[in-house]
Amino acid sequence: MNFTFHYGPRVVCGVGASGDLERLLPAGPVLFVTDANLRKLGLCNAALAGLAVRDVAVFDDVQEDPSEASALAAVALGKQIGATCVVGFGGGSPMDVAKAAALVTGLPVVVVPTQLSADGIASPIAVIAGPDGEVVSERSALPVAVIADLETLAAAPIGFARAGVGDLLGNSSALVDWRIAADADQ
Repeated sequence: MNFTFHYGPRVVCGVGASGDLERLLPAGPVLFVTDANLRKLGLCNAALAGLAVRDVAVFDDVQEDPSEASALAAVALGKQIGATCVVGFGGGSPMDVAKAAALVTGLPVVVVPTQLSADGIASPIAVIAGPDGEVVSERSALPVAVIADLETLAAAPIGFARAGVGDLLGNSSALVDWRIAADADQ
């Protein structure tokens, strides 16, 4: 079943949806942020093939708990090619670097998660390590679209899917917990 849902960022869901990424992006060069392991595994292939008609610069120097330096290197690459948009393809780290780079450059960002357990998929927050190594949650660009490619998500280890369901349930119950805590303080 394929569907599109608009609640803020546009959500496009379907088998092979990342291969149709090109139609969702503004004209011009694309900064594609991912990590080297995802490229090696071939998970980016369909998305990159779908962008073959574009100038694409791939930034794959993203580590777990990405650094500010990594985000700034992505920004520099985007500026070098005159990118008109940013795509974040992967788990939390590539998406965080993409959202941070989009904020700095003022470009729109589209994210393609490869696992459901990244709880910041559609948030304007990026977790980036500063120069001192301290990992902090920082303001970033809100994605204009989330591409949920069911084929890509199904390839993730089952533990990530289970963790994603836990994140979803935890996020919704957290709202109730905060309300109860606020009411208790009054």
